[in-house]
Amino acid sequence: MASTSSSKAAQRWRVRGKARRPFAVADWTCAALCGFCALLALSGVLAKWVWAADVLSLFRPYALLASALVLLACGVRRRTTLILAAFALLAFETVLLALPTLQGDAQPRSVKTLHELTVITFNCLGSNPNSRTAAVWLRRMHPDVLVLEELPPRWEPALETLSDLLPYRASLLQDTRSDTDIFSRQPMRSAQAYQPTPDMRTLIHAVVDIDDHPLQVFGIHPNTLQTQDEWANRNNALELSAQWIAQTRRGQVDRSGSEGPALVLGDWNTPPWSPYFHAFLRISGLKSADGVLWPPVTRVLAAPFGLRLGSPIDHVATSPGVRVEGCETGPDLGSDHVPQICRISLGS
Repeated sequence: MASTSSSKAAQRWRVRGKARRPFAVADWTCAALCGFCALLALSGVLAKWVWAADVLSLFRPYALLASALVLLACGVRRRTTLILAAFALLAFETVLLALPTLQGDAQPRSVKTLHELTVITFNCLGSNPNSRTAAVWLRRMHPDVLVLEELPPRWEPALETLSDLLPYRASLLQDTRSDTDIFSRQPMRSAQAYQPTPDMRTLIHAVVDIDDHPLQVFGIHPNTLQTQDEWANRNNALELSAQWIAQTRRGQVDRSGSEGPALVLGDWNTPPWSPYFHAFLRISGLKSADGVLWPPVTRVLAAPFGLRLGSPIDHVATSPGVRVEGCETGPDLGSDHVPQICRISLGS
């Protein structure tokens, strides 16, 4: 009986979906939306070569959502061709969203251990006056390693109130000026800065003693990608930074003669779906700690009803031997970014 009902339903579908039905306005609208989604999907393929396509990768989850809505709209019209086209676009967007995971960019999650460390990266925003609010939150979080970007001079008094919690600071161990700085709860052996070219932002590197074992910490903040020239600058900065990180790691090995654990934290101005994100990890030999399938928004464009809309461009990356227990974002602290928090351990 059920089989007969299914056959009748299939027959009704075929009858209603016959091509001899003239295209209505709704059908043409659905076809146009499929074309728009096709352009969004094409941007994922061209992102390595075309600036505008890579900019669209900032919003890859929203492209997936758009494809899903178009599939629903085409389903209402019962046009088989449109439904298949919309389904294919949705499937392709799903692959694009999952591509970083398929490429192995993400660090596998680990069970919680006894030697957990909390690491935080936060773009303060140069015009942000809420330094004391941020200091109160940081004291509550009790981080072991903190990397701040776009650190304004006006924040110094508030940061001094954290000197008992984070007494070690990379900028105090080297002379090169940078708007990025590394703070730690445990002693720093050394610190250095690196500016790939005069028109690029300065990276900062520190070696932190964690239970007498060196942990290399890198703070990065490449330029934005709002224009094509800035995009090219960012791409070059990511490549040169990754090369420097790989070289620096090779130059500092542990007692066993192997590269010790390493972290890279900062505002990368790059989403995980950009090919340049993958290239950075491949060249540096690191993995993403904060997850790459559908990471939370860190650069917030708007937050209607508390829902953050934007892109995940602040990241934590780790060397393969570092265990990752989990990552999350922090509260609004007056910046257009929110903090990225990860809990890691350096061994069992």
